[in-house]
Amino acid sequence: FTGISMLWLRRADKIVLANPDNYWAVPSSVHNRVTVSPAIGLQDFPIGNPRTSMCESGSIRLIFVGRFLGWKGAWLAIETLATLRNRGLNAHMTLMGEGAEFEALNNRGSLLGVKDSISWLPWKPRSEVVQVFDNNDIMLFPSLHDSGAMVVLEAMARGLPVVCLKSGGPAMFVSPDCGHVVANDLSVAQTIEQLANGVEHIASDKFPRYSQNSISVANNWISANIVRRIYQ
Repeated sequence: FTGISMLWLRRADKIVLANPDNYWAVPSSVHNRVTVSPAIGLQDFPIGNPRTSMCESGSIRLIFVGRFLGWKGAWLAIETLATLRNRGLNAHMTLMGEGAEFEALNNRGSLLGVKDSISWLPWKPRSEVVQVFDNNDIMLFPSLHDSGAMVVLEAMARGLPVVCLKSGGPAMFVSPDCGHVVANDLSVAQTIEQLANGVEHIASDKFPRYSQNSISVANNWISANIVRRIYQ
């Protein structure tokens, strides 16, 4: 920190960090004035009703939304899909997005034998994203680094429980009551197993409770509510 930065930190009544991963960047002498609040929030996005059941009996419909880049974790999502199908579960995944890794991801699906269980969608207008979420059951979002991840909040607002990694913004929103968070210090193989375990656990008779809790959490992260909490 420069002298001017330290001066502003000392004078601040409250210091807001976008996610807990940024604590290291703030001097410990001001940690007592730090609050963590994402730099994103729901605004003009329709909150859905809790799901009473999954979209299709006997099937698990997973959704990943994001750029097709290595650190976004779509490859982990495909590996998790393969693990679920190897366990005998009728899982299908929709991946919505674009990016340089598309061909590699498509090839990975073929190599793992799950190509026919994957649907690809390009980016869609926000109004159409709502319907995409409503056609799926669980968001699988194993991003390795995200400061916010608005798509996680939007999915929860439509009643989708979320399975993610304990890394950055997504883990701020997801708790054991509304989804599943996997530790970020595991091996790749262990991470995939735990992601699959989370999906399998949610896709049970507990699904309606997870859906209801997801919507409750999403309501807490409406932009107006976030600002109100910061200034309390």
